[in-house]
Amino acid sequence: MSFDENILIIPSYLDKQFFKTALEHETKVKHIEIVSLNLKKGSELGENYMSNIYRATIIYKPNGDTLKKVSLIIKTIPKTEDREFQYHLDIHRKETSLYMTVIPKMESILNGIKIAPKCYYATDEPVSTLVFEDLRADGFTLANTQKGLSESECKIVLEKLAKFHAASLYLLDKHPKLLGQTKYKYGFFTPESVDDPVVEAFFVDSLKTEISVVETWPGYGKYADQMKRIYFTIKERILALMFPAHDELKVLNHNDLWVNNFMFKYCPGNPSLPVDIRFLDFQASFLISPGIDLNYFLNTSVQFEVLKSRRDVLIQNYYYNSLKTTLESLEYEEIPSLETIKMEIRRKEFYGFVSAVSVLPIVCMNQIDSDDCTFDTFANKETAEKKRLAACRTKRFEEVMKYMLKRAEELGVLD
Repeated sequence: MSFDENILIIPSYLDKQFFKTALEHETKVKHIEIVSLNLKKGSELGENYMSNIYRATIIYKPNGDTLKKVSLIIKTIPKTEDREFQYHLDIHRKETSLYMTVIPKMESILNGIKIAPKCYYATDEPVSTLVFEDLRADGFTLANTQKGLSESECKIVLEKLAKFHAASLYLLDKHPKLLGQTKYKYGFFTPESVDDPVVEAFFVDSLKTEISVVETWPGYGKYADQMKRIYFTIKERILALMFPAHDELKVLNHNDLWVNNFMFKYCPGNPSLPVDIRFLDFQASFLISPGIDLNYFLNTSVQFEVLKSRRDVLIQNYYYNSLKTTLESLEYEEIPSLETIKMEIRRKEFYGFVSAVSVLPIVCMNQIDSDDCTFDTFANKETAEKKRLAACRTKRFEEVMKYMLKRAEELGVLD
């Protein structure tokens, strides 16, 4: 076994026996021999916050056959005090169920359209661990976080998201037990988790920082005052959004739909043109209005000019047309209207504000500031405050936040 010299500390259980078990589980071939194993970090600092990611390059011999080579991604959630809420929410079992059962079923009913990387293996011991195909080996890559997504990138995200939502509607209708109401009742927010110190740091502390920044913008004092009033009730308002109304359209939401949670494949002759996408990290997924995913995505990951001038096109031409076409191909009877989708977005607009408060600063950080960001960075109040302040002073953050605040006032979202 070999290790990359710049690697994170590798857990001792990620040994040859572990990968032998993982490969035998995926290939259904017994007696696999691991000939060589090289482990290194699987993501750069600033790319992943909730988990530790490793990349394994393995040469193995299946049942005495010829040598084969494979590259795998390993995602682990360490058992630390700061990550206790993740274990409390049982997100590993939910994510495992999605990757191993629900998503393959969706891809099947979508005639082979891929939604996520293939999951080879999952275990709870000694810590929550998932093993995936390495999408980079197939030409997939992350988009530029700081720049935000172009219209062509947004198009492919929203069209694939619509297919994901449509497939969930079909499953809820035809296979309701697969998306049991209990397992997918909550995302990250529950009456218990909303008081977790790390959750508070991402949402309540972030709002406090941004109030101090907005106060310095000429003409934006009234918005800062509105944000101050929200500060005392933001957790209650977030929780209220997490319980679907009786007449609400419910789909399986990804619920963490920001730029670092999808990978693109680009056209070889035109590296700015995406041709495919895979979604990552389904640990927060739950059944709720599509307005949750759409508001989250629009307020965190889209280039400002695209968001400002092409918002309606993103929703109607890319998301809704794909949703409608997919449901028609599945012969789904009660296809939601465009007006219904717009209503769902409107009723969850406050979640767009929450997303901007919590995730937008991370997205807008300059590269030099984001390079050393980890989960632990934001668990430390002092360090997190410095990072957020740096992010809130970027041009992109100011543009998006000013746009969002004016829009929120027009819609009465901050009342």
